Amino acid sequence: MMLQLNPPIPVFVVGKGAGFAVGWIDYSQEHDTLWKVIITATGEVWDVRQSQIRGELNISLGRVAATTPVKSRARPRPGRPVSRPARRKKMGAGNPSARPRNRKRPLR
Repeated sequence: MMLQLNPPIPVFVVGKGAGFAVGWIDYSQEHDTLWKVIITATGEVWDVRQSQIRGELNISLGRVAATTPVKSRARPRPGRPVSRPARRKKMGAGNPSARPRNRKRPLR
């Protein structure tokens, strides 16, 4: 689905600067939404992923600056080591507890 934005929306593109979004493209639920943005400083037109676009300054809504995304708050507590899964021993010649693989059972 493609939607023309009228009037264009002022946005900030990470790594490119301020611009105006003039279109919005949604291919499906398994793809990122794309924004057609005209960069103000250069006049270039870019297809920008949803994750790379920020809302521009809007004093009436209380948004005074574009911000970077908040990183995950799930962090290990200070002083505690990060646990790692135990490593399994490989079966083979280097492991004395390993059984030989091609050994036939004796007949009784």
